[in-house]
Amino acid sequence: FVDDIDWDANAAWTKTNMMDAIYVWDPSANSGAGTYREWANSVGDVQLSGIIAEGQSFWVKASSASPVLEVTKDAITTGANFQGKEIGSDEITEATNPTIQLVISKGQYQKSAYVTFDEHSLRGTDKSDAYFLQPLSDSYVTIHTLSTDNHNLTINSLPRRFNTPIEIPVYIGGFEQGYSLDGIYELSVGDMTQIPASWAVEMIDKSTNEKVMWKAGGDADLSIASNDLLSVNDTDTLNYVSKLDPNRQVYGFDFKYDAPVVLETPMPGDPIILQSIQGTTQSKFVLRISPNGEFSEIPEEFELFQNYPNPFNPTTNIQFGLPIQDHVRIDIFDVLGRRVTTDVNDTFNAGTHSVQFNASSMASGVYVIYMQSGQFRQTRKMTLLK
Repeated sequence: FVDDIDWDANAAWTKTNMMDAIYVWDPSANSGAGTYREWANSVGDVQLSGIIAEGQSFWVKASSASPVLEVTKDAITTGANFQGKEIGSDEITEATNPTIQLVISKGQYQKSAYVTFDEHSLRGTDKSDAYFLQPLSDSYVTIHTLSTDNHNLTINSLPRRFNTPIEIPVYIGGFEQGYSLDGIYELSVGDMTQIPASWAVEMIDKSTNEKVMWKAGGDADLSIASNDLLSVNDTDTLNYVSKLDPNRQVYGFDFKYDAPVVLETPMPGDPIILQSIQGTTQSKFVLRISPNGEFSEIPEEFELFQNYPNPFNPTTNIQFGLPIQDHVRIDIFDVLGRRVTTDVNDTFNAGTHSVQFNASSMASGVYVIYMQSGQFRQTRKMTLLK
């Protein structure tokens, strides 16, 4: 455009089958390493309320077939910050909806992700979300969340009204010149705009169930030590597993990357690293939000309780507790170790749950309840008397 354009001037735009987010690559951010800046519905780090600067390139995403993107002169405005000439601020612009900004930083690199709540948003991906884009450079840190339909998002817009605690996986990682970036990362809360006083917000480590209570300005260190990394070659997959250090309150996470491919240039001994780095992080952190200000009903650990009644005929209740949202499978075995049936095979929210088991087609005897959830395993015996 030859003028500054206001992306949020909705009356001036035709956005048919288009997502709400815009993406701008800022090559001067992170001391010249660059970063994407995202903006959607007054949330994000594209400066000055989503104003697209004169001559600024930007990306948008179609939400379905036959998209239309048109703009009239009514969108012309002033005061934009051209991304590329100056390093912009990562601070969030004042949002009208409840918004949580999560910031990951390591040395000169920094990146933000946002969780926001809107009356028109869905639990899965919707037009108000902004997708995670692979950076154009080979040096960066990244943080994003995962939607319920398994999309990586830097802006995750969720329903404003919810009655039970929700859990959002948080993914973290980093590269420098194409190689995994080790050392100490800092994960912090940059802003918590318009968060109702009745809400409770916390971050937990899924591997240890350790809790990190969050508030605006709070932070925790994440340790990535090079001596914890497995050796790799051109075809290996790099795996990292960190441990919790209770003395330093360092919360670790694990991740998995495909090892960068190294090519030999025409001059021997002069390697280059491919700019396109593929890899995925494995989330060990969950952002948990409760609308009623407490998590008292959420168990501290996984547990399979004794069924009741016991003995029973022909129905009984099987109760189990989850400290986090997770997939649960409950099988019933006879005393010879043969699986009789699978009673539960589904994903449940954090909390205590009860399912009914009907043994009307089974013979009297002793049976074993076997529960699996992540790395958790537990059994209970029950007796059917007819």
